[in-house]
Amino acid sequence: MLNLPILNVRIQPCTVDEQHLTPQALGHHCDLCNRLVQDFTNSTLAELEQARAASPDGRVCGRFAPQQLVPVVRHQPKIQLRPKLRRFLVALVLVCGLGLTRLEALAQVQKAAHQCSRHPDSTLKFKISEQLNPITLTSDLEQVLAPVGELPKPEIKLVMGFVAEVMPVYKNGGEEGLTKFIRENMKYPISSRPVGKVFINFVVTKTGKVEDLRILKGLEPTADAEALRVMRLMGPWIPGYQLDQPIDTRYTIPITFSIE
Repeated sequence: MLNLPILNVRIQPCTVDEQHLTPQALGHHCDLCNRLVQDFTNSTLAELEQARAASPDGRVCGRFAPQQLVPVVRHQPKIQLRPKLRRFLVALVLVCGLGLTRLEALAQVQKAAHQCSRHPDSTLKFKISEQLNPITLTSDLEQVLAPVGELPKPEIKLVMGFVAEVMPVYKNGGEEGLTKFIRENMKYPISSRPVGKVFINFVVTKTGKVEDLRILKGLEPTADAEALRVMRLMGPWIPGYQLDQPIDTRYTIPITFSIE
């Protein structure tokens, strides 16, 4: 078995409250929709497909870590400040953060603004003397720079919802059939005797063809070439689906080389 991790999954998020979830062996039972919300945070792609196959309607509800999901790119609008407001904020930082007097901060801002008026493409730059650096005013630098202890680990907020995308499946036997195909067709390079894994990335098109094979992470030239040769012999796949429509899907397979 290849035991591929769950990555790049698209889900329809669900915001059901915790009070409606009852802990069970594989996750939680949702009282609202009477379904099992399975915990997939440490599961493999094969386990996700098994859960889908066992579902009577093909729908799978689960919990996922953010790194398992397709990243969402959000475009945030840029906030433009008026020149006077921008200069006021800079002066406020100089006064409160570095302890400058009002007149010293005003002189810094006026000098920088004058430079920007002469060179419109330049940005505001403030040169602060070493005497104004709080660290240089401290005799015991080791105490200032000493670590304050182990930082608390950020809490990972899990995402809950039902899977909206079906991953591709090797047509001739699924994951077990793919493992058997690789084992029967792979020729171990005796000359170089490589040991390790080659990660092959490719696209399963909406028609089930395999295209754009590439080495995602290589091992050494002969092993990389042999892995590509075998993957080019693969038969068709069952394409991935999203919203009941076939789609082109990128897929990654690790191929292991060992002496045994």
